[in-house]
Amino acid sequence: MNPEERRGILTLLIIITAIAAWRIVGCSTDEQDALPVDSAIVRSLEADEPSGKGGSGNFAPTPFDPNTADSLTMLRAGLKPWQIDNVRKYVAKGGRWRNAAHFRQLYGLTDEQYQQILPYLRFETESTPQHFPNSSPDIKQPDSTLRHFPKQEKYAPGTVIDINAADTTALKKIPGIGSYYAKRICEYRERMGGFVSTNQLREIEGLPADLEKWIKVESSPTLVKIKINTASFKQIIRHPYLNYEQTKSIVRYRDKYGPLRNFQQLSLDSNFQEKDFQRLAPYIDFSTR
Repeated sequence: MNPEERRGILTLLIIITAIAAWRIVGCSTDEQDALPVDSAIVRSLEADEPSGKGGSGNFAPTPFDPNTADSLTMLRAGLKPWQIDNVRKYVAKGGRWRNAAHFRQLYGLTDEQYQQILPYLRFETESTPQHFPNSSPDIKQPDSTLRHFPKQEKYAPGTVIDINAADTTALKKIPGIGSYYAKRICEYRERMGGFVSTNQLREIEGLPADLEKWIKVESSPTLVKIKINTASFKQIIRHPYLNYEQTKSIVRYRDKYGPLRNFQQLSLDSNFQEKDFQRLAPYIDFSTR
């Protein structure tokens, strides 16, 4: 074998060795990056858990904003990996968790979990003050920098409106109600299927305490009911009075025993209490068509 052939073989061996080394390192990195998010964060959490063998002791949950928190922080607070995925997907699509009541609507969040994480939930306000970097805070800004809105007309004392018929324009005329709360009332009413009592407005966090004096519910309100025997899982769980576990029980009962005829068929289910049946009664249609 002449020197030129030896150099050719040596060069080929070097190239093969370099490619093999690159594949080993590259595959290792890819595998690490490809770990499911739940596996990665659970492993990180276990590393932080105090075990008496040098653990960091940082297992305790900390306050967090679900709009910005990382997966590990939310896992420590008590959320499951698939729930964390739902939180982050909602934000990635442009959604924003506004407050605790809004976060309670997270798909699959149980009452026990919600109560566990409630003390740690934090939400940054969406409204931020304007900043004028070239001016002193003691100097009043020119009118051209300010936004002027027409004064909102409000109802005179003694005015009472039907909460099931009012749109956002009518609701904003109630003292203490602006665009944000008017929209929340309409959204909650739509999810509920209509109000049967003014007391139900207390279920919406942050509304004025004296709101009930401005509203009424007609004696026989028209409600949108859930066809409990034909509705999908997604349609059922959307109602504010049904959580994930209760919805699962309803669908499981239907699949196993057939249509539901009344609430008594669920009375032995540990996910329901008598008070649940009482407040659900106006909203459930047991027909099979």
